[in-house]
Amino acid sequence: QNNKQWVKYNNIIFIESTNKNKNKNKKILTEYLYNKVNMINIINNINILILIYIIITKIVSQKIKIDNIIIYKTIIFLLIIALIINLLFILTRIYITNRAPVTTLYESIIFIEFITTLINVMLFKKYNSKILVIMFSLFNILINKISNILILNTTDTMEKLTGILNTNLWLTIHVLIILIGYGLCIIISIISHIYIIKKISKKNNSNKLNLIKNNIIY
Repeated sequence: QNNKQWVKYNNIIFIESTNKNKNKNKKILTEYLYNKVNMINIINNINILILIYIIITKIVSQKIKIDNIIIYKTIIFLLIIALIINLLFILTRIYITNRAPVTTLYESIIFIEFITTLINVMLFKKYNSKILVIMFSLFNILINKISNILILNTTDTMEKLTGILNTNLWLTIHVLIILIGYGLCIIISIISHIYIIKKISKKNNSNKLNLIKNNIIY
């Protein structure tokens, strides 16, 4: 009876270990495909394609009438494709590494690109502004190049984590940017309070209020 229980226990352990190996093999295969596909380059090429498309349609529309709805739908389609690929890229890294997608500078830049693409889609759908699309696409191309520079001397972008303040690059960028952000928040808070006080006071000067409001927006 003890032998039967031992065999049963071994069978359970074997099944569990096999399942673990399957999961490990799945992650290895996922990482292999992730490296093979190179989604970041695809996203970058889509941003370049969007810029080329806007420039060409602008030039051609001066000679031939082009339906604005077709241009709008094409740009939206390309932006959404870039957004989906970027999201897939982030989710793939989360699946492989079992951690948040902002634990390294490289991952943070890719996450910023995802956010800017999302904002790009939202703003274009609301305002239909090609200038905004061009600005956001140029920004995404720039940070894409920065991410490529960061991994220039390495083939492993999923390295083990280091303490955020143990690296000089992170220390310089993180602390300075956060402190600058705090300073800007304090300035905006002070200006906002001045605006509220001026607004509720009897001495209501619309020109001064507009100036204050513009400074807050700026």
